Order: sequence, then C-alpha cells, then structure tokens
Amino acid sequence: MTRNKSLAPFLAAALALCGLAMAGFAPAASADNSPSEKIVKTQYVVVRMSAQLIQVHSLTNERELHSFTYSPDVRAKLQDIINAGGYHYGDKVTIWHKSSDDVAVKITGKLSKPK
Repeated sequence: MTRNKSLAPFLAAALALCGLAMAGFAPAASADNSPSEKIVKTQYVVVRMSAQLIQVHSLTNERELHSFTYSPDVRAKLQDIINAGGYHYGDKVTIWHKSSDDVAVKITGKLSKPK
C-alpha cells in the first residue's frame, strides 16, 4: 500500500476550514445582568394566571399572546395577590420586563371584583 502525499495538504486545509466554520456557530458570550438591556413597560390583558406564570395578550391584537414567568421579587409580592384570587381573564395589567426576556420584573394592575 502506498501513500499519496499530494492529498495530505488538501486534507489539512479541509480540516482547518471545517474548524473555522464550526467556530462561527459557537454561541456568543453574554452577561446575564448587562446594563444595555432596556426594561420595557407594556400594557396587556390577562388570559390566565397561575403561581408560576401569567399569560396575557396585547390590547390591540388578541392573537399576540405572551407568557411571562415571575422574577423572585415579583413572586414574593404576587403571593398576596394570588391568595386573594389573582388576576382573572380580562383584567388589564402593566408588565415591566427586559426587552429580550420573558421574565416579569414588575406587575401592576387592578384586580377584578370576585363574583
């Protein structure tokens, strides 16, 4: 069996090219608490609320659904609201969240009267 030494440089170049291509798909490093992320304040209508998350839709488009989980600070404050019955379908709430995140930083709204 003889070796073909003329293919060795092509094989090395192909492996190097594959390595460079794979490096381009690596996830970008990001900090969790980067100050560049803006806090967005948006008004929504409640679809459903539980102890883990709140599902809401936009005031202008009912098909635009969002699900937000609670930050630890919000979860502690919402426990009293959840014990009182929580927000119900149709209640209007204002949710503050980071622009690239689905974690509610603050939730305010008026509770509907129990029936």
